[in-house]
Amino acid sequence: MRSTGLATFHEDVQLAEKPVIVDFWSPECPPCRRLLPILEGLSNEGIPVFKATIEDEPELAQHYGISALPTLVLFKGGEVVDRLVGLTSKERILNFYNRAA
Repeated sequence: MRSTGLATFHEDVQLAEKPVIVDFWSPECPPCRRLLPILEGLSNEGIPVFKATIEDEPELAQHYGISALPTLVLFKGGEVVDRLVGLTSKERILNFYNRAA
């Protein structure tokens, strides 16, 4: 699992060949920290997961209308296809991802 931002977003997300999850999060957000091990596990299983810290990437968060944390945004072909808001389960994230895969 890697961080992404304005400098690498095009390459990491918009040009990705398969669907990509971007986790908009903050280190100050307890639900975000609780979601981290789930996302790391999914990344280790081969699902592309990128993190975008709202403090470091406010323009990116604003562009995608992030208003609550954590927010998982699913991209396919560089376009937003779905989003999940709030702390959620591994199973729900897998279903979320597999709908676009």
